[in-house]
Amino acid sequence: MVEISKELKFPMLAGSSVPVAHRVPSIDTPFGAAQKHAVAISYSGLDIYGFHVLEALQCVVERRRGGKPAFVRTVSREAGLLELYRGNGWVKRLFEDALTNSGTRSPARRRIW
Repeated sequence: MVEISKELKFPMLAGSSVPVAHRVPSIDTPFGAAQKHAVAISYSGLDIYGFHVLEALQCVVERRRGGKPAFVRTVSREAGLLELYRGNGWVKRLFEDALTNSGTRSPARRRIW
């Protein structure tokens, strides 16, 4: 695509619209705020939709004190998620908070495990 854009003499731009997209709920980390952990939930595979949720999480987390995240972990299998969820209180709290904002889950199913 880059070669064709050069051949046809039109600018080739790339980037993500996720950081400026409408977020529901409308949340942002205040600039310079202390933030140690963050959780984002997506559906489907990492290579299909997962990278969008990583970009969304990145644009929120980069506002925190210190900027870019030092460590990112993706979990795409139920067994791995269950292990992480049970072993870390902050994961459970943030994961369940994220699920309460889902517009597709019924209130009766928002609590898991």
